Amino acid sequence: MSRQLVTLVLISALTGCAGQQDWPQDISPAPIPRPASPPPEVVPYGRYTLISTESTEGQRDLLAQIVDIRIPASLEPSVEDAMHHVLQRTGYVLCPASAGSRVLYSHPLPAAHYQLGPMRLREALEILAGPAWQLQVDQQQRQLCFQVAQPHSATETAPVEPSAQAYPAAPDQALEVRP
Repeated sequence: MSRQLVTLVLISALTGCAGQQDWPQDISPAPIPRPASPPPEVVPYGRYTLISTESTEGQRDLLAQIVDIRIPASLEPSVEDAMHHVLQRTGYVLCPASAGSRVLYSHPLPAAHYQLGPMRLREALEILAGPAWQLQVDQQQRQLCFQVAQPHSATETAPVEPSAQAYPAAPDQALEVRP
């Protein structure tokens, strides 16, 4: 019985191998793409924990680190005070105040900015400064400065009143422009 069983197993194995064919070169299956970079190394850390040895984005780019801002309402801080609070333990400092940035820094912090985040450090600083200010980064000194994004002029803030004569009544009329 055992001899018949062994013979049957061998015949089955040989029959399975005989059914396989080699692919011709012109219709061979496509190669499997390989990842561009090796996967991060995972190592044991403690008894039951595995950790990745790859650095995070916030460690490689300090302005990409995640911050969560909570400023007590009782402090009544300025924008400069809030920026110093946000930059604690981030690796960056504010540039010394220039004549232009003193305008920004002296403003009281809006109530909407007492709690921000969690968000990236760059975004938090841009929100605190507002759209009129552009963030400048000195990576060597790890200093952050703010400059006016666009020159401010008095004509930009004055509302323009439409004139009744500015729009012609008929398409063939000429447009009258007053100085």
